[in-house]
Amino acid sequence: GGKVGFFEQADRGTIFIDEIGDVSPKIQMILLRVLQEKNIMRVGGSRIIPIDVRVIAATNKDLYKLVLNGGFRKDLYYRLNVLHLRVPTLKERRDDIPLLVEYFFSKVKSNKHLSIEVLELFKKYSWPGNIRELENLIYYFSNIVDSQMVSIEDLPEQFLMNYSRDKKHNGENLDDLLADMLPKEKIDEYLQILKVLEDADNLNIKIGRNRISDILSSKGIHYSSEQIRTKLKELEILGYVDVGSTRQGT
Repeated sequence: GGKVGFFEQADRGTIFIDEIGDVSPKIQMILLRVLQEKNIMRVGGSRIIPIDVRVIAATNKDLYKLVLNGGFRKDLYYRLNVLHLRVPTLKERRDDIPLLVEYFFSKVKSNKHLSIEVLELFKKYSWPGNIRELENLIYYFSNIVDSQMVSIEDLPEQFLMNYSRDKKHNGENLDDLLADMLPKEKIDEYLQILKVLEDADNLNIKIGRNRISDILSSKGIHYSSEQIRTKLKELEILGYVDVGSTRQGT
Protein backbone atom coordinates (compact mmCIF):
# COMPACT_ATOMS: atom_id res chain seq x y z
CA GLY A 1 0.00 0.00 0.00
CA GLY A 2 0.89 3.66 -0.12
CA LYS A 3 2.22 5.95 -2.79
CA VAL A 4 5.71 5.80 -4.30
CA GLY A 5 7.77 8.77 -3.03
CA PHE A 6 10.87 10.54 -4.29
CA PHE A 7 13.39 8.39 -2.46
CA GLU A 8 11.86 5.17 -3.76
CA GLN A 9 11.80 6.60 -7.30
CA ALA A 10 15.48 7.47 -6.90
CA ASP A 11 16.46 3.94 -5.80
CA ARG A 12 19.81 2.96 -7.38
CA GLY A 13 20.11 6.54 -8.62
CA THR A 14 20.56 10.11 -7.35
CA ILE A 15 18.24 12.48 -5.51
CA PHE A 16 18.94 16.21 -5.37
CA ILE A 17 17.64 18.17 -2.37
CA ASP A 18 17.74 21.93 -2.90
CA GLU A 19 17.75 24.54 -0.08
CA ILE A 20 18.53 21.90 2.54
CA GLY A 21 19.22 24.67 5.06
CA ASP A 22 15.56 25.72 5.02
CA VAL A 23 13.93 22.37 5.84
CA SER A 24 11.97 22.03 9.07
CA PRO A 25 13.25 20.07 12.12
CA LYS A 26 10.67 17.37 11.38
CA ILE A 27 11.92 16.88 7.82
CA GLN A 28 15.52 16.93 9.07
CA MET A 29 14.70 14.04 11.41
CA ILE A 30 13.06 12.03 8.61
CA LEU A 31 16.02 12.64 6.27
CA LEU A 32 18.47 11.57 8.94
CA ARG A 33 16.57 8.34 9.50
CA VAL A 34 16.51 7.58 5.75
CA LEU A 35 20.25 8.26 5.40
CA GLN A 36 21.15 6.16 8.45
CA GLU A 37 18.81 3.22 7.96
CA LYS A 38 18.83 3.25 4.14
CA ASN A 39 15.19 2.28 4.06
CA ILE A 40 11.82 4.01 3.84
CA MET A 41 8.14 3.32 4.42
CA ARG A 42 5.54 4.67 2.05
CA VAL A 43 2.95 7.11 3.39
CA GLY A 44 -0.05 4.88 3.99
CA GLY A 45 2.06 1.74 3.70
CA SER A 46 3.18 -0.83 6.26
CA ARG A 47 6.26 -2.40 4.64
CA ILE A 48 9.90 -1.35 5.13
CA ILE A 49 11.53 -0.81 1.70
CA PRO A 50 15.35 -0.84 1.38
CA ILE A 51 16.82 1.85 -0.90
CA ASP A 52 20.23 2.62 -2.36
CA VAL A 53 20.36 6.33 -3.16
CA ARG A 54 23.11 8.89 -3.71
CA VAL A 55 22.09 12.19 -2.07
CA ILE A 56 23.23 15.60 -3.32
CA ALA A 57 22.12 18.58 -1.23
CA ALA A 58 22.55 22.29 -1.89
CA THR A 59 22.15 25.42 0.20
CA ASN A 60 23.04 29.10 0.09
CA LYS A 61 23.38 29.19 3.89
CA ASP A 62 26.25 28.41 6.23
CA LEU A 63 25.09 25.02 7.54
CA TYR A 64 27.82 24.80 10.16
CA LYS A 65 26.77 28.16 11.58
CA LEU A 66 23.17 26.90 11.63
CA VAL A 67 24.36 23.84 13.57
CA LEU A 68 26.10 26.05 16.15
CA ASN A 69 22.94 28.16 16.48
CA GLY A 70 20.69 25.13 16.83
CA GLY A 71 18.97 25.66 13.49
CA PHE A 72 20.22 22.45 11.86
CA ARG A 73 20.81 18.97 13.28
CA LYS A 74 24.48 18.22 13.88
CA ASP A 75 24.07 14.50 13.08
CA LEU A 76 22.36 15.28 9.77
CA TYR A 77 25.06 17.84 8.92
CA TYR A 78 27.83 15.24 9.29
CA ARG A 79 25.80 12.67 7.35
CA LEU A 80 25.52 15.07 4.42
CA ASN A 81 28.97 16.66 4.59
CA VAL A 82 30.89 13.77 3.01
CA LEU A 83 32.13 15.65 -0.05
CA HIS A 84 31.78 19.42 0.21
CA LEU A 85 31.86 21.52 -2.96
CA ARG A 86 31.70 25.31 -2.69
CA VAL A 87 30.34 27.10 -5.76
CA PRO A 88 31.69 30.69 -5.92
CA THR A 89 29.12 33.48 -6.04
CA LEU A 90 28.75 35.74 -9.05
CA LYS A 91 30.40 38.51 -7.02
CA GLU A 92 33.52 36.31 -6.81
CA ARG A 93 33.67 35.58 -10.53
CA ARG A 94 32.77 38.87 -12.18
CA ASP A 95 34.98 38.09 -15.19
CA ASP A 96 32.41 35.43 -16.14
CA ILE A 97 29.64 38.03 -16.49
CA PRO A 98 30.11 38.77 -20.24
CA LEU A 99 29.94 35.03 -21.04
CA LEU A 100 26.90 34.54 -18.80
CA VAL A 101 25.15 37.54 -20.39
CA GLU A 102 25.78 36.11 -23.84
CA TYR A 103 24.48 32.72 -22.70
CA PHE A 104 21.30 34.10 -21.14
CA PHE A 105 20.52 36.23 -24.20
CA SER A 106 20.92 33.16 -26.45
CA LYS A 107 18.77 31.14 -24.03
CA VAL A 108 15.81 33.51 -24.65
CA LYS A 109 16.70 33.74 -28.37
CA SER A 110 17.54 37.46 -28.18
CA ASN A 111 20.09 39.22 -30.38
CA LYS A 112 20.53 42.07 -27.89
CA HIS A 113 23.83 42.89 -26.21
CA LEU A 114 25.04 45.16 -23.42
CA SER A 115 26.99 48.36 -23.90
CA ILE A 116 30.53 48.54 -22.51
CA GLU A 117 29.29 50.96 -19.81
CA VAL A 118 26.64 48.49 -18.60
CA LEU A 119 29.12 45.60 -18.56
CA GLU A 120 31.59 47.68 -16.53
CA LEU A 121 28.83 48.61 -14.09
CA PHE A 122 27.82 44.93 -13.79
CA LYS A 123 31.41 44.05 -12.90
CA LYS A 124 31.34 46.55 -10.01
CA TYR A 125 27.98 45.44 -8.62
CA SER A 126 27.82 43.04 -5.64
CA TRP A 127 24.98 40.84 -7.03
CA PRO A 128 23.13 40.04 -3.78
CA GLY A 129 20.66 37.95 -5.82
CA ASN A 130 23.57 36.02 -7.34
CA ILE A 131 23.23 34.51 -10.81
CA ARG A 132 19.41 34.48 -10.71
CA GLU A 133 19.47 38.28 -10.45
CA LEU A 134 21.60 38.52 -13.59
CA GLU A 135 19.37 36.08 -15.48
CA ASN A 136 16.25 38.04 -14.50
CA LEU A 137 17.84 41.28 -15.72
CA ILE A 138 18.63 39.72 -19.10
CA TYR A 139 15.03 38.50 -19.31
CA TYR A 140 13.89 42.07 -18.51
CA PHE A 141 16.10 43.55 -21.26
CA SER A 142 14.87 40.98 -23.78
CA ASN A 143 11.23 41.90 -23.18
CA ILE A 144 11.30 45.61 -22.32
CA VAL A 145 14.20 47.26 -24.16
CA ASP A 146 13.46 48.17 -27.80
CA SER A 147 16.97 48.81 -29.09
CA GLN A 148 19.46 46.06 -29.79
CA MET A 149 22.10 47.76 -27.62
CA VAL A 150 21.22 47.93 -23.91
CA SER A 151 22.54 51.15 -22.32
CA ILE A 152 22.64 52.45 -18.75
CA GLU A 153 19.41 54.40 -19.37
CA ASP A 154 17.67 51.03 -19.92
CA LEU A 155 18.52 49.66 -16.47
CA PRO A 156 15.46 49.22 -14.21
CA GLU A 157 15.00 51.67 -11.34
CA GLN A 158 15.34 49.02 -8.64
CA PHE A 159 18.72 47.89 -9.94
CA LEU A 160 20.04 51.47 -9.98
CA MET A 161 18.81 52.02 -6.42
CA ASN A 162 20.45 48.78 -5.26
CA TYR A 163 23.67 49.72 -7.02
CA SER A 164 23.65 53.16 -5.45
CA ARG A 165 23.12 51.76 -1.93
CA ASP A 166 25.79 49.15 -2.62
CA LYS A 167 28.40 51.75 -3.54
CA LYS A 168 27.47 54.15 -0.73
CA HIS A 169 27.90 51.29 1.72
CA ASN A 170 31.40 50.74 0.37
CA GLY A 171 32.23 54.41 0.97
CA GLU A 172 32.55 55.54 -2.64
CA ASN A 173 32.09 59.26 -3.20
CA LEU A 174 29.33 60.93 -5.16
CA ASP A 175 31.41 61.83 -8.22
CA ASP A 176 32.49 58.20 -8.67
CA LEU A 177 28.94 56.91 -8.26
CA LEU A 178 27.51 59.34 -10.79
CA ALA A 179 30.35 58.59 -13.20
CA ASP A 180 29.35 54.92 -13.06
CA MET A 181 25.67 55.46 -13.69
CA LEU A 182 25.28 58.56 -15.85
CA PRO A 183 26.51 59.78 -19.21
CA LYS A 184 29.56 61.98 -18.64
CA GLU A 185 27.89 65.10 -20.05
CA LYS A 186 25.13 64.82 -17.44
CA ILE A 187 27.31 64.53 -14.34
CA ASP A 188 27.97 68.28 -13.98
CA GLU A 189 24.24 69.03 -14.32
CA TYR A 190 23.37 66.69 -11.48
CA LEU A 191 26.21 67.88 -9.26
CA GLN A 192 25.09 71.51 -9.66
CA ILE A 193 21.58 70.62 -8.48
CA LEU A 194 22.85 68.45 -5.63
CA LYS A 195 25.16 71.26 -4.46
CA VAL A 196 22.18 73.64 -4.20
CA LEU A 197 20.23 71.03 -2.25
CA GLU A 198 23.19 70.34 0.03
CA ASP A 199 23.51 74.04 0.84
CA ALA A 200 19.78 74.22 1.58
CA ASP A 201 19.98 71.12 3.78
CA ASN A 202 22.87 72.62 5.74
CA LEU A 203 20.59 75.63 6.43
CA ASN A 204 17.82 73.22 7.44
CA ILE A 205 15.45 74.40 4.71
CA LYS A 206 13.62 72.52 1.97
CA ILE A 207 13.39 73.97 -1.50
CA GLY A 208 11.40 73.03 -4.60
CA ARG A 209 12.26 73.02 -8.28
CA ASN A 210 11.30 76.69 -8.85
CA ARG A 211 13.66 77.86 -6.14
CA ILE A 212 16.43 75.57 -7.41
CA SER A 213 15.97 77.04 -10.90
CA ASP A 214 16.21 80.60 -9.51
CA ILE A 215 19.37 79.86 -7.51
CA LEU A 216 21.08 78.24 -10.48
CA SER A 217 20.04 81.14 -12.74
CA SER A 218 21.71 83.58 -10.32
CA LYS A 219 24.91 81.58 -10.90
CA GLY A 220 24.54 81.77 -14.68
CA ILE A 221 23.24 78.18 -15.01
CA HIS A 222 19.86 78.22 -16.73
CA TYR A 223 17.43 75.31 -16.37
CA SER A 224 13.68 75.66 -16.56
CA SER A 225 11.51 74.45 -13.69
CA GLU A 226 10.42 71.53 -15.87
CA GLN A 227 14.04 70.56 -16.63
CA ILE A 228 14.80 70.65 -12.89
CA ARG A 229 11.75 68.46 -12.26
CA THR A 230 13.03 65.82 -14.73
CA LYS A 231 16.52 65.81 -13.22
CA LEU A 232 15.16 65.58 -9.66
CA LYS A 233 13.07 62.59 -10.69
CA GLU A 234 16.16 60.88 -12.11
CA LEU A 235 18.15 61.66 -8.95
CA GLU A 236 15.31 60.25 -6.85
CA ILE A 237 15.41 57.00 -8.84
CA LEU A 238 19.15 56.80 -8.14
CA GLY A 239 18.44 57.28 -4.43
CA TYR A 240 20.14 60.68 -3.95
CA VAL A 241 17.15 62.90 -3.19
CA ASP A 242 13.69 62.63 -1.72
CA VAL A 243 11.19 64.61 -3.78
CA GLY A 244 8.16 65.78 -1.83
CA SER A 245 5.16 67.84 -2.88
CA THR A 246 5.54 71.49 -3.86
CA ARG A 247 5.26 72.67 -0.26
CA GLN A 248 7.44 69.93 1.15
CA GLY A 249 10.29 70.64 -1.25
CA THR A 250 13.17 68.30 -2.07
